[in-house]
Amino acid sequence: MAVSGHSHLRKHTSVETLEIVQGLLSSARRCPSCHGHMVLLRVPSPTLARVAHQRLLRVRESLGLQKCFEVVLGDPSSAFSIGKHFLHQLRMWLKIQDPDWIPRTYLELEALSCILIFTGADPLGESLPRSLKYCDLRLISSSCLMRTVLEQELGLASYLVRVEQGEQPSISDLSESDPEKLSSTDNEEEE
Repeated sequence: MAVSGHSHLRKHTSVETLEIVQGLLSSARRCPSCHGHMVLLRVPSPTLARVAHQRLLRVRESLGLQKCFEVVLGDPSSAFSIGKHFLHQLRMWLKIQDPDWIPRTYLELEALSCILIFTGADPLGESLPRSLKYCDLRLISSSCLMRTVLEQELGLASYLVRVEQGEQPSISDLSESDPEKLSSTDNEEEE
């Protein structure tokens, strides 16, 4: 995140990481309704995921980006922890009147500009929103992966890729907000 604003630090990061961060920071700014993209960061170790969550929160706050995007820890053993600003946005987008409502599924995070740190041993077929733009699997140790586990991990990354007749594969993009798409969580027609 700090790299996106300081050109002299760019040589210390990968092109992929720079693209992911710049996409995350600019996605909500381009949309009048503040809809953004989700970045999925896959960290199998729950302990490392908690450390990454805390550090990303600290860096985000030190850079003054608290209202630009949320950092969500997706731990199967605990509920989501989302800031008031982003909870208000989700309630408004989903037209939820209950002041005590909190999202319980990843699909309810649709169009929220966020980094989702997904932890746990195996993904086990989780349903993710269409606003997922990047799936970063670089922290997974390939030395311990078996074929089935690798297929599950790659299933996260390829979940939203669709191939239309005669075109190159494209990834779902919500840069142009469509209220009907955002209110629907049923992906069966698109698949």
